[in-house]
Amino acid sequence: MCRKYTKPKEVKFQVFSSFFLSDSPYQQQHLIIRLNFKPFYLRAPPLESINRSTSKIEYAIEWNIRNARKGFDSPCKKDYTTAYAKFNAQLQWRCVAKGNGTANIMVIGNSVAQRAYLLIYEILKGRFNELRLFARNNCAALSNECPSFSEAMRKVVQHEKPDILFSMHITLAEPYVKPVEDLETDLIYNQFQSNVNFISNYTKYIVIDMPYYKYSNFNSGAVLARRLQRGLFLGDEFIITWQQYIDQAQHHRKRISSLVCNKCIINDVAEGLFQNGIFFAYDPRTYFARIGDGTHLTTVGIELLRPLYKRIIEKLLQELNEESLHQDKGKQ
Repeated sequence: MCRKYTKPKEVKFQVFSSFFLSDSPYQQQHLIIRLNFKPFYLRAPPLESINRSTSKIEYAIEWNIRNARKGFDSPCKKDYTTAYAKFNAQLQWRCVAKGNGTANIMVIGNSVAQRAYLLIYEILKGRFNELRLFARNNCAALSNECPSFSEAMRKVVQHEKPDILFSMHITLAEPYVKPVEDLETDLIYNQFQSNVNFISNYTKYIVIDMPYYKYSNFNSGAVLARRLQRGLFLGDEFIITWQQYIDQAQHHRKRISSLVCNKCIINDVAEGLFQNGIFFAYDPRTYFARIGDGTHLTTVGIELLRPLYKRIIEKLLQELNEESLHQDKGKQ
């Protein structure tokens, strides 16, 4: 049963933007594609030129346009050590950062893993030996939907033996979200379980994220910018109830929560996104989109997950440190 909520107030004014956004999904997508070309993009005024205190809506429009299809730059360098995995697709999503600690940490998954990597990196603040990213677009690492990617992932895990492994993915593909009839024969569940069993042989902790809400054919950042530009009511599409999320993800969640694994920690990211049964897909104070392109969290959205990741990371680093101290005492 969903709790009652109050809709955000309608924006009563229009603001001119350097881009005009259309109702047409095709034209919205075409605009976003054009934004990827540097000459056109440079026609937009830099965000720094807009006074945030006097032009809140204008700034939000420009911010949302830029974040409607924007990837994150990973603070890591090319990972030459994974050449033995014989997997060369999207090399920019396989990299490693060096720290000043002792823990070896690995992040695997599809495109959401690449975005979560930056948050994990910031929380760690160098308290690691290596922080490795091994991701592939549209490929859930714990399944075998991309066989060559999953095989390469297993090779890297076996070779690098990370102390902590983070796994996250998001998808609305039918095998993941269809009802579970029987776990013993369910394809995706058994692939998850098989890969978790394998990874458990080479790591101390496995952190698996639950999926968060994903729009279907709805570029939330572009639509939000367009409605702000025209002074329209922002719309119920940006107010997601817990029941909507469960209707979308309940079977995917069951496949994850049913895993048998004493090294696994389930990170229910929905805890960070939903407040009182509601997730606003934009920040009501700033009008910045929390989901940029309909699928991926923006920097504003992923910031909501910081407390969850921080709690897990601090706990695991402490346990690794205590284990190391115990081993050192045993050697004396």
